[in-house]
Amino acid sequence: MEKSKAMEQIDWSQCQLVESVPDRLSGAPVIKNTRLPVRALIDNYDDKLSPAEIIEQFPGVTEEQVLQLVDYARQHGAKRGTPRVPSPARS
Repeated sequence: MEKSKAMEQIDWSQCQLVESVPDRLSGAPVIKNTRLPVRALIDNYDDKLSPAEIIEQFPGVTEEQVLQLVDYARQHGAKRGTPRVPSPARS
């Protein structure tokens, strides 16, 4: 399954580290209280960056957060990571 399709299948709404706010990055799933898209973090992991390298690229993100997000993605169907919540419903 290609990366973008796998990411669309993961529902981040139950992950306590993630929020989706319509007025923030068009509702893309982000790490809570940030503008950091979960996809950016997981894409870096999928590109074989270590948690330490990801933390260097995204100041304020902890190794625990990286590992929890990757674990959540794995538990919800991603092969190595590749999470993404479906686009929010438009009213």
